[in-house]
Amino acid sequence: MTFSLSRGPTLVQVRRNRLWIRFLPPIRCNALLVSTSIALSHGPFVVVGRNKEFFGASSGLLNGKDLPTLGFLGDSHLAMGNCPAITAHMTTTETAPIARALFLTRFGTPESAFEMRDWKVSDPAAGEVQIEVEASGLNYADVVARSGAYQDCPPLPCVLGYEVVGRITKVGAGVTGVNEGTRVVAFTRFGGYASRVNANATAAIRIPENLPAGEAAALATQGATAWFMAMDTSRMHRGQHVLIQAAAGGVGLILVQLALQAGCIVYATASSPEKIAYLRKLGVQHPIRYTEEDFADAIRRIQAADPALKNRGLDIVFDSLGGQAYSKARKLLSPGGKIFCFGAAESSGEKKSLFRMLKLASGFGITSPIPWLMNSQGLIGVNMLRIADHHPEVLQRCLQGVIEHWKAGKLELHVGGVFPAAKVADAHRALGGRGTLGKVILTWK
Repeated sequence: MTFSLSRGPTLVQVRRNRLWIRFLPPIRCNALLVSTSIALSHGPFVVVGRNKEFFGASSGLLNGKDLPTLGFLGDSHLAMGNCPAITAHMTTTETAPIARALFLTRFGTPESAFEMRDWKVSDPAAGEVQIEVEASGLNYADVVARSGAYQDCPPLPCVLGYEVVGRITKVGAGVTGVNEGTRVVAFTRFGGYASRVNANATAAIRIPENLPAGEAAALATQGATAWFMAMDTSRMHRGQHVLIQAAAGGVGLILVQLALQAGCIVYATASSPEKIAYLRKLGVQHPIRYTEEDFADAIRRIQAADPALKNRGLDIVFDSLGGQAYSKARKLLSPGGKIFCFGAAESSGEKKSLFRMLKLASGFGITSPIPWLMNSQGLIGVNMLRIADHHPEVLQRCLQGVIEHWKAGKLELHVGGVFPAAKVADAHRALGGRGTLGKVILTWK
């Protein structure tokens, strides 16, 4: 940044990397500077700044000039008399903004796994935007990553987090549709547990000012995942029988509402009386408390009691558990049915366990396409990271779809926990213990 001034008393302010110039008595510089040089001529002047590094650089260059009354006022003010005429030349090299981020430094318990550190954020690359974060969303995949069982987790130390809610502060080259100051929800593909992030502009969607951060975060990874399965990859139809596992979680609650709006008969599993009551409130016909009754036995019992059903089985299964839960649901699948596998919560725990992984694998079993073909059935695996990597336009379509659905008043979003970022251990403990209803977020403000 370079500027020259030569008219009377002048005010100069550098704020958020923008230069503001007004003709007022002092020169004032509020800037994040790593190196600065100032050349001044024609008598005394006033320079006031707040960055000690700035004065360390500038005072050396001022020495040797024929300028009267050089001195420091306090720790951060440099003053030299008064003069109506000023000529100044300033060159600055700006530092990368310093943010705060939660690093996953080791696998294990929530209390031992995370460390808050400074986080330097570079300018956004072409096609990216930089976001000052209000809130970071938590997903169950974060719990699995913390345990060491998530294959896509980056090498340690790393920053988890798939989504953020915040305001754009910088825009990279070639970005259209959003500007500085736009409030967005964005998919981050790791790196979301931070107070400032860069994100792909195609995965940053404008949101209303009145949308609470927790609800906005629920529309990102979880909302896009639900929309991809239920509205993009496939369609649900009136009268179909649909099983939704972990129905009181972020993805589950959105799937429940989409299925009910399509006219489906919904079987929804949850762990507590409070969650069961909430699912009934949404209109779920058959909420199942899996801690008291095996879900597969419950479905068979419900269908056996209705002669019209004749044990017809399930048309669609949304499975986030894997393992034995997948195997049981597979046996309930009717001809023409589909299973969406989008998680493996059965493998989660405080630490990675070979026994749990083997149990999970044995629960999935060995499959062949022949039975699926003969029964006209489908098995669909869902990993939104791969969609984001290889088909960003699909991710954008799903994000836009679920946000428009919310704008139309068709989604009730529930926030199950709001934690300050410094309380990330408490947030992970709550989410991993399956005691939350809906979305869990970390706040940075």
